[in-house]
Amino acid sequence: MDQVTEIRWQPNERDWELRLEPPVNRVLPVARGRLAALWEAYRDPPDA
Repeated sequence: MDQVTEIRWQPNERDWELRLEPPVNRVLPVARGRLAALWEAYRDPPDA
């Protein structure tokens, strides 16, 4: 998925979301159970 621009904390700082690049321009929540697979697919996990 080359359309993912950013993986970031949601404003509540408890959950994650990903932002898609134009022309989609959507922000989608990430299920907590899928975060590890998302990090594995795109980059190293953040420091906890």
